[in-house]
Amino acid sequence: GINNSASKFIDYFILKGIFINNDEHVEFKLNCFLEYFSAKQMIENLEFKNYVLSDEKCIFFINQVDYLTGLQRNNLDILDASCCLWF
Repeated sequence: GINNSASKFIDYFILKGIFINNDEHVEFKLNCFLEYFSAKQMIENLEFKNYVLSDEKCIFFINQVDYLTGLQRNNLDILDASCCLWF
């Protein structure tokens, strides 16, 4: 199960309306939270970022890539990946 300190964190985010509890699992209430934290994960995890930006997958992650460009304005990897979709 979830340890006590994580449970307090989750309860706090449920109380604030960021998470919702669907009996079986906890999830983000709004997609924008998932998209933002996915973009943050791309900054922390190069393998995940490469997966999202590879081939034509970024079409399915357009909002996450949009958040990422806001978080990292001078990142040429993102520009290179998006340009190859159009040319």
